[in-house]
Amino acid sequence: MLLSLIVYLSPNEIETGTVRLEASCYDFKIKVNKRCNVTLSNSTGTFTSPEYPNAYPSNLNCTWRLQAAEGKVIELTFDDVQLEADTDGQCYDSITIADPTPGSEFLPATFCNDGPGWPSHPIRFLSTTNQLTIHMKTNNIYAASGFSARYSQVQLRTEYIFAVETDIASFIRFDRFSKKGSPLIPLPGSTFPFALTFDPISAYFYYTDIQEKFIARINIKVDIHDILVDDHIGTPSGIAVAYTTGLMYWADSSRNEVSVSRLDGTSRKYISPPDSGCETPRAVALSLDHRSVFWNCRQSIQGSNADGSGLVILVDGLNDVKTLQIDPYDNVLYWINALGDTADLERINLNGTDRQTVYSHPLFADFHGFTMDRFALFWSHAKNAALYYIARGGNTFNSISIGVEDPLALEGLYYYRSDQEISAQHQCAIDNGQCSELCFPEGVSFVCVGVKPSILSCPSDVQMYTQGPQQISWQEPTALSRIYGVQTQVALPFRNRTHIPGSTFNMGHTTVVYIFEDDVGNEAKCSFNIDLSPITTTNEGCDVTLSNSTGTFTSPEYPNLYPRNLNCTWHLQAAEGKVIELTFDDVQLEADTDGQCYDTITISDPTPGSDFHPATFCGDGPGWPRYPIRFHSTTNQLTIHMKTDVTDEATGFSARYSQVNPRTEYIAAVGTDIASIIRFDRFSTTRLPHLPLPRSTRPSALTFDPISAYFYYTDIQEKIIARMNIEGDTRDILVDDHIGSGSVRHSSRVYNGLMYWADSSRNEVSVSRLDGTSRKYISPPDSGCETPRAVTLSLDHR
Repeated sequence: MLLSLIVYLSPNEIETGTVRLEASCYDFKIKVNKRCNVTLSNSTGTFTSPEYPNAYPSNLNCTWRLQAAEGKVIELTFDDVQLEADTDGQCYDSITIADPTPGSEFLPATFCNDGPGWPSHPIRFLSTTNQLTIHMKTNNIYAASGFSARYSQVQLRTEYIFAVETDIASFIRFDRFSKKGSPLIPLPGSTFPFALTFDPISAYFYYTDIQEKFIARINIKVDIHDILVDDHIGTPSGIAVAYTTGLMYWADSSRNEVSVSRLDGTSRKYISPPDSGCETPRAVALSLDHRSVFWNCRQSIQGSNADGSGLVILVDGLNDVKTLQIDPYDNVLYWINALGDTADLERINLNGTDRQTVYSHPLFADFHGFTMDRFALFWSHAKNAALYYIARGGNTFNSISIGVEDPLALEGLYYYRSDQEISAQHQCAIDNGQCSELCFPEGVSFVCVGVKPSILSCPSDVQMYTQGPQQISWQEPTALSRIYGVQTQVALPFRNRTHIPGSTFNMGHTTVVYIFEDDVGNEAKCSFNIDLSPITTTNEGCDVTLSNSTGTFTSPEYPNLYPRNLNCTWHLQAAEGKVIELTFDDVQLEADTDGQCYDTITISDPTPGSDFHPATFCGDGPGWPRYPIRFHSTTNQLTIHMKTDVTDEATGFSARYSQVNPRTEYIAAVGTDIASIIRFDRFSTTRLPHLPLPRSTRPSALTFDPISAYFYYTDIQEKIIARMNIEGDTRDILVDDHIGSGSVRHSSRVYNGLMYWADSSRNEVSVSRLDGTSRKYISPPDSGCETPRAVTLSLDHR
């Protein structure tokens, strides 16, 4: 008879052959297995129990030593573990994971059957040094398939499930590898913390307190704590942080609203306002790219773009939605729908497709917090002081030993991994897109959104010169709330004001302030100044005589604002026989919007009997084309007087002057109703005496011969062409036959003096000598030119 004997030896025993066997009755066959009692130091690798996936041998005593490089740690994953069943609570076959390094913080784990309590497979461990040992020991009764494991050398990291402990206002961390609760993290000023999230960029936890009614943050080192929102808030039961875009979202179940703000709590805006019909929103979640936001109502789940636009109802007809969570690995939305004594855990794609019921179980009926990692779903229960979990795709509900004094209630949960991959920050998170208030992603760029109340009408500053206190009135300002978005604006009353219209103000400076505040605490101010100053008069830099042949002068301080209460005079003096041409290149005076002239410039000739017509103007000029504004004296003197009042100022004027020979400039027009030539002085803008046209009843066209000083004109009713000298005492009828109705143009410089005219009723254009003789067609009646009304000449008359 041959009995097979399998002996498992260490590498040293194999090399030295130090194997002792004692037998008296049998022959032995020795089989040496080299697959345990080994050291594994590759960067990655796999190993299994002996004979896997077949049954492992009895009486095993194997050790695998994992060795990483300095500065690295070891991540160990069991993809399959099958040991002898421990039905009576005894571990017959076991696996123990330990760190042999003296002083290591790694907590040894011994388990049997199919795992140590976390989701069945994979089972993960992370060393705290660069060593791990795996020891497997079996008895001689039953056997199973054993295990399959893999390892890799990685950088040190931590993974936790964070939970809010409500009764002692703290966070609890559950190590995702060792399954042990870490010491409590107290939350200053909190009495009933509730929702929890984390910003991996700034390493801050954001949380809510539904009793103290605030939203706060605390850094992971627990040495910096800030209250972010503590007004206009009710029951903040859900929170999410869009750390890639620099925004914070929260759901307020008692105010029936979902809001967004910057990460510091400023610039708040509604995503779902109180009057939207969304009842008791408890949770808020973000898509992985932080460009979409989702929240629950009691019987529905809604979503929108990051700024609240594009509202969609993703799921409707639910019974009582308790929570909302985005799967961080496949961008799917999970929620729990309570159904009395039980509840459904459901999921749906973010586009509203593929809705599924994942689990139905009483443990979901009264839960508090919910989160997930790549391997499992975790939640806390309102009535059981425990953290529950179930493997993704598994069917066994488990609870975790907390490892600290059991609290009465765990609320918000958050899965934390210290080496979490962070998406590239959007411009909104880097510098708020240089927006003054909120910045939201939009396409490949962003959009700035203002949320502070919009002031519609704020009174202008009041500046007044007076001898004492004055009673000042104004129209009170108005504002609109902008937290509802562009389409819905709400008028706001002012919250406070420093003065009322009609108040009496003392001399000096006073600022009047109105403060507007919207439903979530955004403030906007309307302020204006009232300045009362004593009346003074100045003429510094003016009251001068200018007698150069040419020159320039300006109002005081030009181009800056001129002083108030000016009373200045400039005297222009020309040589005998000369006159003064004055040109204003720029004039800016206090506006005369109500028809009143407050600041004025007056141009006059002080010479007794002068024909110059004085001109006074304000605003920006006397009515001619703005610049330049020209004046022409009739003697060798002009005065320019500027006077200003005690209120508004402007830049004043810039002017130039020159001494010239006397001349006249007119705009001449035909007055048809009075059969006269009317002349308008080009400098004074006044109308001069008209020149009657004898025997004319409907004069029409007009031109002038500067050599003979004759006006040439037509009459379309008398059917004549005539001329009259500039003095109006000599008149000739030039053409009165073979003529219809026409307009005349002529030349007296070329071709021995010619006159051209167009006759619109005879369809002809003609030419003659200046006395009307020797007529000839330029365009005959049969040329096809219909109703010619005008004729003109090139400057050289050719």
